[in-house]
Amino acid sequence: MLGGYSSAQAQTKKPAPNAAPAAAAPAALPRYQVGKLSTEPAQYMLDVQSMMASTNNANARALAARLKELWGTNRLTSSQQARIVALSQTMLAKRFRPRPHFEMLFGAIVGGATTAKLSDQQMDQYLDVLGQMLEKEQPRETEKFMLSSSRFLNGGYLYRTGYNSLRAVGGTVSFDYTPIAAPVSNFEFGSPAPKAEPQPAAQPAAKKPAVAKAPAKAAPKPAAKKKASSSGWDTADLWSSPSGGGWGDTDDGWGAPVKKKHRPKSPSPRQLRAGARRPPKPRSRW
Repeated sequence: MLGGYSSAQAQTKKPAPNAAPAAAAPAALPRYQVGKLSTEPAQYMLDVQSMMASTNNANARALAARLKELWGTNRLTSSQQARIVALSQTMLAKRFRPRPHFEMLFGAIVGGATTAKLSDQQMDQYLDVLGQMLEKEQPRETEKFMLSSSRFLNGGYLYRTGYNSLRAVGGTVSFDYTPIAAPVSNFEFGSPAPKAEPQPAAQPAAKKPAVAKAPAKAAPKPAAKKKASSSGWDTADLWSSPSGGGWGDTDDGWGAPVKKKHRPKSPSPRQLRAGARRPPKPRSRW
């Protein structure tokens, strides 16, 4: 009986190489202490990560990570890093919040260094203007500046809403601080009244040259009054009659006694002779 023969070759399996160790989990960030950031640049960046993580906002956390990456490069000088740390201390003293205030600050710094490509001089100008705003202006005005600068340095937007926007393309940019003019009020309470400025002494007015007066016109002579026509009441006694039979001719006992009329005497011959010697008066023809 023929039998088959087969040879078997045993193969030993090589032991599988050890699996690569799992990626180390990121170290847990220290708990953020509200209102505190370190003044040492390296520790400051760790505190920034904790502060932005406490907001529970994805955009805030991503922005903190980009700032940390920028912090480790040479795009920010050591003097600029120290300036950012000092500005952060001032913002905390003025009770600025992680979001939106620090989020706008970090967004402007990251956008200025990566998107707008600011030079060292331009970045110094921006940080100097921000320091002036924090020192001299109201927090509301500083917040407006940080918002507008962050929007501009991240795309050149001067104005942007959901409906329209205004964007600057090309050109150069510089930063300079100009104090905001305070509104002038017409009412000031509790302030002393302004002192009246002394007025200059009034000079005597120059005398006007005498003007010759025109001779006064003679007043017009009054017109001669016309005699009123007699109405009859003042000429004769209406109660008397020519015949002597009226009420006023005889004494009836009711009134005053009537005086008798005396007839004029005829001139004497002597008076007649004297009158004949006088020349007659000339008579007018008219």
